[in-house]
Amino acid sequence: MSDSNEKPSCYACGAILERDHIGITCPQYHNLCSDCSKKFVDNIFEDYQANLPPKCPMCTLEIPALNFERQLSPAALATYQFYLASTKLEEGEAMQWCPKCNYFEIWCTTSTATLFYCRNPSCEDVVCIFCNKSVKLPDYEEFTNREINSDEDEQDIEEEYEKMLEEGFFYHQICVELYPMKKKIDNAIEEGEFRRCPQCGLSGRKDEYCTHMTCSVCQTVWCYFCGKKEADCDKDYTGNDIYAHNIDWIRNNKRCPMHFNQIHELDERWPENDEDCLNRFHQLLTLKSLKKAIDEIGENNYYKIAEHFPSIKNNGYGIQEILSVQEEPLIDMARADEFSEGRRSHSDEDSLDPFEDEEIEELAAGIDEL
Repeated sequence: MSDSNEKPSCYACGAILERDHIGITCPQYHNLCSDCSKKFVDNIFEDYQANLPPKCPMCTLEIPALNFERQLSPAALATYQFYLASTKLEEGEAMQWCPKCNYFEIWCTTSTATLFYCRNPSCEDVVCIFCNKSVKLPDYEEFTNREINSDEDEQDIEEEYEKMLEEGFFYHQICVELYPMKKKIDNAIEEGEFRRCPQCGLSGRKDEYCTHMTCSVCQTVWCYFCGKKEADCDKDYTGNDIYAHNIDWIRNNKRCPMHFNQIHELDERWPENDEDCLNRFHQLLTLKSLKKAIDEIGENNYYKIAEHFPSIKNNGYGIQEILSVQEEPLIDMARADEFSEGRRSHSDEDSLDPFEDEEIEELAAGIDEL
């Protein structure tokens, strides 16, 4: 600040703040008031795995942990602490947590345990580590020490004990059997709903801009549509950068459009605006990915998984919708060719100009300007 007596202000809303305000302050003294700090924190935890560690939107410097922690609710603080611990894991270690109270422990990945016993004194829940449901286990001592009245005998008590075991511990043994197949389905959904950097594997979704991506971790330039690195993309002879990958994409199925909303002009199945196109793109990828996974595990096993794990049953993709997916290109190039020919038929057939339809040439380039 140029004036040592000048009070700081919130860069988001402009509110004048006291020097000892309780909002967020980054190392470069960019400030957020309490209300804007809360909104900032809420946005962070919409996808904390992608948004942490917290960084100042103005200068991108990391916000000091203590400054950030004082903005958090108890639940958010537990999630943040879980995140911090997960960043310190060594090889062969994994996080296990109680979904009821957020208590967590670091386990060896070689552990064969199937149940998580929460050691939080106010919780002490027992949870299946595969389905995250509470497991009600019978108290053996309670049963063995129970006095037998005239209406029951030892066999009744044993049967009750066995029933509780069957509904509790033994019921969750099927989780062990089904979990590897559930993991295949989970991975298939993730592969469809996100794109991974072809170099380092960082997962994410594009914004509203073009299909040219630069990885924030390894700086690899790649195409969001086909998922290939710039070096591996098919390109026009006129250039060697990612832009050359967009040239003549309507006639070359090895090329990709620069913008999603260009596709509608060629394939009417696609929406006209970019956001809807992006949603359709990932829906198609997810359906194809799920179809491949179900082909691997078998349709009957998928029904078992969906019945046992609610997250699979409620994933938003119906089994018939998945099974009806056809192995066809994302863009119907036959329709694109028809569109191209139709547009040409309206041009001047006697024209000697080699660029008789300038609009088609602009579309073929895949970009408005290079």
